[in-house]
Amino acid sequence: MENEYDVVIIGGGAAGLSAALTLSRARRRVLVVDAGHPRNAPAGHVHNYLGRESTPPGDLLAIGRSEVMGYGGEIRNGIVTAVHPRSDAPERPRFAVELADGTGVAARRVLVTTGLTDELPDIPGVAEHWGSRVLHCPYCHGWEVRDRPVAILGLSPMSAHQALLWRQWTPTSPCCCTPVRRRPRTSWRGSPGAASGSSRARSPASAPTGPGSPTARSCRSTPWS
Repeated sequence: MENEYDVVIIGGGAAGLSAALTLSRARRRVLVVDAGHPRNAPAGHVHNYLGRESTPPGDLLAIGRSEVMGYGGEIRNGIVTAVHPRSDAPERPRFAVELADGTGVAARRVLVTTGLTDELPDIPGVAEHWGSRVLHCPYCHGWEVRDRPVAILGLSPMSAHQALLWRQWTPTSPCCCTPVRRRPRTSWRGSPGAASGSSRARSPASAPTGPGSPTARSCRSTPWS
């Protein structure tokens, strides 16, 4: 039937599209449902991705979508709101997948690739600079801020470890900062592919220091020797 698929993939980021490409090449009927707001959207470029170094995130997804569709895979912009098991007809697809626009499809298998949610501290400037001046991974962004002073927001027990790790990129001693005041966390989410299908990531945040730094008035610093 037209709305029956071998696999419905919830989430169209790199993981979901990679799975869709593999399954489409295996001659499976595949549908990818994606909200179109990936986690890495605030970042300017993708790094450490062999063959696609420094590709803008949106361009990488566009290439992936084109490759999937080239093998007959289908892409649908939307949000999955519910997945129900079906027991009324054992020979038919096992799952009913409901979308936010009121439509639905059936699938033999459902693959959830909705990724992570970044929970950001409620500190002025952090959300606005996330992915550009406020960073979460030295391996992803360290080269771009090499040899610049970096402040570490002390938000988890891993903060001291990350402060030491950053010294690989910044000869000047980074400082480990603790917010003067704690407020409820806010979330920045790329893609709500499913209502309950994403995990949460609480990693230390790093920011270049100096004039205009979003952390300048929010931290007290302890230099590392």
